[in-house]
Amino acid sequence: MRINEELYSRSLSRLDWEKLVEKLKPFVSLEITQNRLSSYRPSLDLIRAKKLKDKIKFLLELDKRGDLPSLPKIPDLRKLFAKAIFRGLFLPAELVVLDTLITTAISLVNLKDSPFSEIYKLSEELKEVSNSIREVIIPETSEVRDQASYQLFILRRKIRELHQQILTKISALKDYYFRKGYLQEDLYTQRNGRYVLPVKPEFKRKVRGILHEVSNTASTYFIEPITLVSPTNELEELRGKEEAELRRILKGLSEGLFSYQAKILKLEELLSDLDLAIAKVKLGKLYQGCLPEFTAERKIHLKKAVHPLLLLSEEAQSERPVRNDILVNQGLLITGPNQGGKTVTLKTVGLLILMAYEGFLLPAESAQIPRLTQVFVDLGDEQDIFHGESSFSSHLKNLKEILSLVNEGSLVLLDEPGRNTNPEEGSLLAFAVIERLYQTKAMLVVTTHSQLLRDLILKLEGFDIASMEFDLQTLKPTYRLVYGQIGASHAFDLARLIGFDEALIERAYSLYHNKNFYAWQKWVKEKEKALLAKEKELLARETELEGLKKKLEEEKKRLEKEYEQKKQELLDKWEAEFKTYLKRLEREGKGYKSAVEEYANLLNALSKASSIPQEKPLLPGDVVIIKTLRKTGRIAKVREGMAEVMVGSMRFKVPTTELSPISQEEKAYYLSKEAEAYAQSQPSRGEERINILGFDVETALTEVEKQINSCFLQGKTKLLIVHGHGTGRLRQALWDYLKDHPLVERFEPAPIEKGGTGATVVYIVPR
Repeated sequence: MRINEELYSRSLSRLDWEKLVEKLKPFVSLEITQNRLSSYRPSLDLIRAKKLKDKIKFLLELDKRGDLPSLPKIPDLRKLFAKAIFRGLFLPAELVVLDTLITTAISLVNLKDSPFSEIYKLSEELKEVSNSIREVIIPETSEVRDQASYQLFILRRKIRELHQQILTKISALKDYYFRKGYLQEDLYTQRNGRYVLPVKPEFKRKVRGILHEVSNTASTYFIEPITLVSPTNELEELRGKEEAELRRILKGLSEGLFSYQAKILKLEELLSDLDLAIAKVKLGKLYQGCLPEFTAERKIHLKKAVHPLLLLSEEAQSERPVRNDILVNQGLLITGPNQGGKTVTLKTVGLLILMAYEGFLLPAESAQIPRLTQVFVDLGDEQDIFHGESSFSSHLKNLKEILSLVNEGSLVLLDEPGRNTNPEEGSLLAFAVIERLYQTKAMLVVTTHSQLLRDLILKLEGFDIASMEFDLQTLKPTYRLVYGQIGASHAFDLARLIGFDEALIERAYSLYHNKNFYAWQKWVKEKEKALLAKEKELLARETELEGLKKKLEEEKKRLEKEYEQKKQELLDKWEAEFKTYLKRLEREGKGYKSAVEEYANLLNALSKASSIPQEKPLLPGDVVIIKTLRKTGRIAKVREGMAEVMVGSMRFKVPTTELSPISQEEKAYYLSKEAEAYAQSQPSRGEERINILGFDVETALTEVEKQINSCFLQGKTKLLIVHGHGTGRLRQALWDYLKDHPLVERFEPAPIEKGGTGATVVYIVPR
């Protein structure tokens, strides 16, 4: 039932159950146990509690002999099986995990005749599974044995022999080229699984082979010698066959293990129970806890008990917390001053009951626990800020839920019932609730400051009384629970201890005796009236501000619209002036150079009239739109607010304020059109293509080198390089580079339909 679950969860939280469980986590080994602790909730089942007690008692005996089991760290096998079933096989490391689980269980021979005997029995059944895993996997290294199959044995022998041959060759080549001075260092290394030599840039053409990588500083070229290409390819082929054979072996083994899934997961669950029990023993040893005694007698008796978190805190190392004897027959009323220990005592009773039923060692000298089925708690400030409920409203809801669920097997813990409202009304309502709970035969522990509630509870037959002791000499609480005494709140004594003025304390004391509150009530009503008037004034002011906000939004929209109109008018004006300018140039017959200078002057004049800011700096290579021309081009140079922009074969000097970056889609379209001028057709069969338009020389040559190597490895003999015309510098650098390239047979300008002199066809040396 949902409301029951919510109430139970709140009760556990108020009793510090989650904090106690956090203390267990460092002592558990299995991942599944860690996961269980995240949602671990106690169950008040007496039969289960007695079985848990027997298990803890057995482990305590083992611990006395120094034989307490120690479990290895094991991941969650449910996740492991899910992954393995999805991929169709277990990985070697996963098989080692399964073997570790089974062999750990097999090693726990002292569990044979114990409350954990099921672990021993199941591990015996799974011994065959462990043997089958060890026939294939080496547990120490998580590797598949060579002898797992004849085919694997032969493949690995060939791999080792071929690998040794490659190492011999690369070592000899390294020595040779190092003596020649071609290498940066006297060593060889690997790139992408292939052996390479670290060649100096100036000798990269002296070492015939495949370039795999260039260092960040371009000071080292990592080249695979040409004589190693074939044997390395053969080695990779053998390794591929090895992988296929490994997969076949693991798949066969895994299919057999999948049928044991239920038993293996059951064994993991049993070991998790053992893991959790061991953790409880180790935690209990920290505070020298005791095993509880479950009795048929309707009584809770905790001797020299203390809240476990007080013992496990850092403060406990320097100051020992006070232990108390706690006795609850059917009802116990605890009174006393603030911060005297009432709430902690209440929590101690509830938490130790939950611990007893879950097999924990209790932080007490001895403990007698009756049969209980439910524990309910109403504790602290219950204000719900998210649902707008007051503290008292939430408090009442909690009490209502408890009343609807309580029975004879319930323990109800009430901390300051009737709080957070009119003291008299709250106390009377709280007593009515307590009386109803008492009539159901539930066990009750109640704390209160209210004199009225205390007097009413004392009339209930069989309700015991206790108070938290207060030292009148030091004016400090001792945190000791004293039975048969009614404790005062000692508000005046505590105020005096804190340092309140004596006259103020005397005034409060006289009011306490007179209890003439009518004048105060009148004063409060006048203050309420003034506050209501202030609230009304604030609401009117808020309405006025909303109106002003609306007007500002409308004005903002108007100004934005006006701005767009002005901008468009300015652009139209520029366009008209530019058309007039073009006609004048045509009429006057001016030359190219003077026309460009005049155009730049015109743009400078127009840009000074514009106030539209540039969003980000423009850089060489950026594709932009010249606003006044409405043409797309690429920036060649940028200097002192001016940019040189290439539009086709024409170069314009334009202020950067007249340039606007284009979108990614427009840029892709422009670049495709730019490249189209040099190469219209698709690559022919066996031909590869690379476009280095707009690249600087160094970047272009690096990309060309990679493409040549790729063509050679793929057996392609023809490469089309599109570089454009431009100044001709990139084309000349490319041709100089290709002259001495060891993998280039010859090269020539591309045919007209492929771009003419704006592209180069390279013929690659065949393999």
